[in-house]
Amino acid sequence: MADRNRGLLQADEALARRRIREGVTAAWSAQQAAPATIEAASAAVQAGDQALRDARLRYRALVEPITELLLVQRDLQAARASLYTALISQAIERAVLERETGQEDGINPPQAPRARAAVE
Repeated sequence: MADRNRGLLQADEALARRRIREGVTAAWSAQQAAPATIEAASAAVQAGDQALRDARLRYRALVEPITELLLVQRDLQAARASLYTALISQAIERAVLERETGQEDGINPPQAPRARAAVE
């Protein structure tokens, strides 16, 4: 009976270790991809801002209907939502890494400085 319990405990421990390892690997991969994702989302927001400025000028010049302006605004909001999603995902994956590794300040992924400027 004791051997059986010991075997079950060892199997549980091995499973827990494997789950932690998989969680760390997935979070680390996401952390490595996050700066590129944030950079792309930031560029999309910047492009959307420019598109909105252009659409407003065309609308004021009576070249384009208001529906086109609204579509450009919608696209800009979608780009901003993607940027916020990428920033939040990065923070979540960092928290997962910290929890799984037990390190609270040992993980410092590079930040995309332009992303913060685009959000503000």
